Amino acid sequence: MEEIYRSTYQTFVLFAKEALLIEIWNSASEDLNDEIYKKEFLLTNEVLAPYFDKIDKVLIDARNFEYPISPNLQDWHNQHVFARIKSGSIAKSALVTSKHILVQVSMEQTFDALETAPHQTIKVFDQVAQASQWLTGKTIDCRTTPYQIVYYTQANETLTQIWHADTENLEVHQLQQEFDELTDLAKTYHPFKLLINAQALSHPILPHTQNWLNQEVFPYFLMHKLKYMAIVISQNMHVQLSLDQALEDIKTYPIEVTSFDTPQEATHWLNP
Repeated sequence: MEEIYRSTYQTFVLFAKEALLIEIWNSASEDLNDEIYKKEFLLTNEVLAPYFDKIDKVLIDARNFEYPISPNLQDWHNQHVFARIKSGSIAKSALVTSKHILVQVSMEQTFDALETAPHQTIKVFDQVAQASQWLTGKTIDCRTTPYQIVYYTQANETLTQIWHADTENLEVHQLQQEFDELTDLAKTYHPFKLLINAQALSHPILPHTQNWLNQEVFPYFLMHKLKYMAIVISQNMHVQLSLDQALEDIKTYPIEVTSFDTPQEATHWLNP
């Protein structure tokens, strides 16, 4: 997985092995206006240009998209965004519906323009798991926040958490909310392997949060089928020490826990 683009409103991630591009909207999209929307997509057009020959599938996760697309903006999107898709190698596109009915109707109207492309197949889904299954034959569920990416890949039964650098000023309740995202995916998919990439994590896990992790997060992994956990160590010594302390309890269970300096080493160990 490679994060290609991130803004206040959305994130694009590439799963190169599957030739899959995922666009993930977040709730900050409520603050969009037409001009910001246009600037956002003109910028992503430039950023994504080198990747279009590497993908043939697109998944648009609009669950948290909150900005209705007006008819004029739909026309603009067709001319400036879909025109590139129509002329490219993308064969399948999946749209995961917005929670907001008016927004969803406007998105489906926008996507009507793609249905005229002869080589394009487009489907609308309620769930990311269904959409990714249709696109790739396997479940891929990817979620983003301002502080991390968490994603599950069925192909190797791995749940991955990647922390971003801007975590230093996290409040305790925010840190717990971030781990709640991880727990939610664990409850849903029961991963066999877990990769925590804490290389950029800059917020120490204090004793109160360590106890909370052992009571509210790790049990969901222990009660199911988790067997391997890889940790990419933080570049911050104090943060890494606190993470080691948080993992002391889980190391007493029949789970193989190993730490690594780089994500590449951790990934190779989990999936040799």
